[in-house]
Amino acid sequence: MTTSRLLKDEINYIIFNEIYFRFTQPKAKRKAFTILETCVRCLSRKSFEEVTLQIIATEAGVSRPLIKYYFTDLASLLETVVKYIRLKFQNYVFLTKASNRSASDQKHIASVMRMNTKMAKIEIIKEHFHRVFDAPTIDDARIMLAEIYQWSFDSKAGNIFRWVVNLLKDNRFWNYFDHRYTSGVIEGINRAIKGLKWQAYGYKNMFYFALKIMQKVGYLNHKFALNWTMEPSPT
Repeated sequence: MTTSRLLKDEINYIIFNEIYFRFTQPKAKRKAFTILETCVRCLSRKSFEEVTLQIIATEAGVSRPLIKYYFTDLASLLETVVKYIRLKFQNYVFLTKASNRSASDQKHIASVMRMNTKMAKIEIIKEHFHRVFDAPTIDDARIMLAEIYQWSFDSKAGNIFRWVVNLLKDNRFWNYFDHRYTSGVIEGINRAIKGLKWQAYGYKNMFYFALKIMQKVGYLNHKFALNWTMEPSPT
């Protein structure tokens, strides 16, 4: 799992905790969270009118009575889903590197962090992990990752803690500090291209598809165009 995926899972569960009050036991809340995420997946393929308790139960591998135990009825579950999705869109900026956020995003995050201590701790962990890649030596990187290990344990961010434990033993990660190369940019561009295809349900005209790619991640995007430099004409 990638760092952003782990942070996303932690943040999604925190968001869920802000809107779900039927049960307080961690095990029960985790089960309710799983059912809710399953409902979200079902709604990505079907409309509100088409989704039923049986469809959700089949997808989640549980019974309909169990879903009613956690959410009373389908209407209650769908209402919780709407609140959950709205809060997710409000909090997506937590996965963005602090230096890439707008002023309004920074203000929103500062407000949420004042109200949610665990969210604030995860934000600190995320930013510290970004700085690991700027460490001058592998020894400095090990010290910084050890700090993340301790902080994730102290803040009870279980998914991040387990991921760091595995990362400490992964030679592929430490090889970066010998060669300073990452495929992150390539993977980001590939994900953006896949997103374009998904949004348009495919393209028949490959030339137009290429133009859309250039608009999204190439030099037809104004963010990159501002960095163009004029080559001096040959004399």
